[in-house]
Amino acid sequence: MKASFLLSCISLLIVIIKSEKISPRAGSRCVCSSNKIFCYGGKPDNANYDNSIYLLDLNNIDRGPVTDLMKKWTEITVGQSSSVPRNEYRYDSQFVALPNGSMIFDGGYNEGDLLKAKTVIFDIESYTWNILPNFEDAKNGGYRQTYSGTATYLPATKRIAFYGGKTLNAALNSNFTTNSRQLSNLTYEIIADQDPTKKLIASSVGYYYQTFFNLNTNTWTTTTVDPFPPNGSPLLTSYQTSTFHPRTQTIIYIGGYSLDDALKGSTVPLDSYIAFNTGSTTWKVQNLTGVSIPGPRYLHTATLLQTEDDILVYGGAFQPKNASLPAEIVRDYIYTLDLTKFSWTAHNKLPEPMGPRANHSAVLVNDTRLFIMFGKRRSATNTSFVATDSILVLNVKDRAAPVFLDNYPHPSGEDDSFSSGLAGGAIAGIITIIAFVLYRIKRKGKEENLKEMHVDWDGIDNGYREDPPVVTGFSLGSGSPTTTAVPPIYVPYDAENVAEKPNETSQAHSSVLNNDHLIKPDVYEDIPRKTKPDNDNNNRSIGGLL
Repeated sequence: MKASFLLSCISLLIVIIKSEKISPRAGSRCVCSSNKIFCYGGKPDNANYDNSIYLLDLNNIDRGPVTDLMKKWTEITVGQSSSVPRNEYRYDSQFVALPNGSMIFDGGYNEGDLLKAKTVIFDIESYTWNILPNFEDAKNGGYRQTYSGTATYLPATKRIAFYGGKTLNAALNSNFTTNSRQLSNLTYEIIADQDPTKKLIASSVGYYYQTFFNLNTNTWTTTTVDPFPPNGSPLLTSYQTSTFHPRTQTIIYIGGYSLDDALKGSTVPLDSYIAFNTGSTTWKVQNLTGVSIPGPRYLHTATLLQTEDDILVYGGAFQPKNASLPAEIVRDYIYTLDLTKFSWTAHNKLPEPMGPRANHSAVLVNDTRLFIMFGKRRSATNTSFVATDSILVLNVKDRAAPVFLDNYPHPSGEDDSFSSGLAGGAIAGIITIIAFVLYRIKRKGKEENLKEMHVDWDGIDNGYREDPPVVTGFSLGSGSPTTTAVPPIYVPYDAENVAEKPNETSQAHSSVLNNDHLIKPDVYEDIPRKTKPDNDNNNRSIGGLL
């Protein structure tokens, strides 16, 4: 009995601290809340698109090599939702994290039918999906499934700004109608990898105008301001980054892959950025300087640091104008942009091939640690792109000198004041119980008739269960029953009526779709495309990095 009981105790301990290493992947969407990193989906090499959600709980990690972090993930068991199909994936969607950690996804790429749940929210407390109203573009066919665009949270008005990207499931040879003209020759065919006989239709236009979703009212609005000034700036851009700058109330768009008026594609240079002022609803181009200016790139990340006047740009890729040439992962992969001087600064890099990557994820932890996760990198033979599961951690407390960490939490303990969590408190308690039980067994071992010991396993389990994070500062929202498909408890904002700008057209959009089929979790690799009339091979994969 002694041996079996001890084995049971040890097994219990192992189950509680169980973690796993997930497969290498690119294109995950991640957020950090309460020292917990949540990552959704992505595309593993030679595998299905993944719609799983994984958790890296930094509260329960003992100090150790950063390279061990990749083994500490736990897959979340997602609750059943009647409105969001369990097998529906949304790769390359517009994504934004809300202040309480909730994850909002809009659109995305898939090879099945239309997304039934096009705009959705994942609650990181209840582990459940819920649907939000869809954006409907009355001038351009109503339902539009956009992907590879941007989503930006605007805290003052509790809105999300959507811009750029492309559209899947478009009508072949269809035009796109703006407020002033029609754009033509925008659609093209892509061949599904899982079924070479199946062709999908995509359009080079996603969110042409700055488009807002109001979290208080659950309604969509669209500006009437043309997206760029008449100075030859790019017209249609995807795979760029968007960063909200609180001091100037502007959204800063960096890099990307753009089409000009002749629909010729090119990687966007970083000697300037496009900015949208959310107060005046105007666009501008801001020129940038620096001793070392980053080269053009897309599929990079841009993180606003704790100064709120510095953006750290990491990684990315470059596609030559000759689209028949392969893309390259950039080697000048870490810069900061000073928004007071509009100047770039290059920083020290890790040895290759560890550091350079594209289509990765980046989250800021405790304002001082930047986690770079997953993505695509060059293979060991430098002959192809492969997905990675590695995690890098940068100390960005000094924005002028970000440093890669070898261990996490950092041995100095600076800014790493995590609670001991299960690794300290609960495990210590369990070990104490085990020691006490063994002591009791030894003391009573001399008795002739040893009574069978009863252990309240449920009590032990409940006594050392980790409490979910408590989020404060958000209350129920208000919304029209005709436009609010999400139960009020999942709209974590104070109810207030935010007046839209005079040049915005406000309307509620229905979430009803024209297709009732569920979407299959299909498989594909790099997708070839039927050449467009202008011979610009601007396919979805752009060089095999998606």
